[in-house]
Amino acid sequence: MKARTLVFVALCLLALIGYCAITAEAKPNCEGCLKAGYPYLCRATINSGVCFQNAGDVTCDGDGCLCCRKTATTGCESCEDNDEIDDDDEDI
Repeated sequence: MKARTLVFVALCLLALIGYCAITAEAKPNCEGCLKAGYPYLCRATINSGVCFQNAGDVTCDGDGCLCCRKTATTGCESCEDNDEIDDDDEDI
């Protein structure tokens, strides 16, 4: 019985460690923001609080935070107009 319990606990710990590793690597990007219904990708300091209001996915590190937001503010870019290649000749 103890062996089964130890194996179960070990498997749970491995699953938790794997989940944390996957989550830590995933950073918000425009594609993910748009899929989740957030039109803005923002970069801000932790102290500004920008990524903790009207925000979806948030990733913070020593340099600040990266997040998806419903509303624009300082440090945000619109994902709806974010084309890798501008192939529209009308604005030239």
